[in-house]
Amino acid sequence: MSKLVVIDEQQLKTFRSLAIIGDLHCDYDALKFARKIVDPTKDGIIFLGDYADRGLSGIEVIDTVDSLIKEYPPNVFALKGNHEDYTES
Repeated sequence: MSKLVVIDEQQLKTFRSLAIIGDLHCDYDALKFARKIVDPTKDGIIFLGDYADRGLSGIEVIDTVDSLIKEYPPNVFALKGNHEDYTES
């Protein structure tokens, strides 16, 4: 089930900053680096999808994004990318 992500102006004002992170493609090191810069207790984070496919750390990336969503639900949002639609031919 898809869900529309809506961040209203009032919610935006609660964020110190808003980080947009996309196309991680299993790059867990890049995600760990972003976590050093972005604080989900103060910042909003929107993940644009494409978490896996093309690397060795897809599970770590997906688990970390999932954990952030669960721990900081008002501040962390994750969208589905085209690589999350993978099906074998």
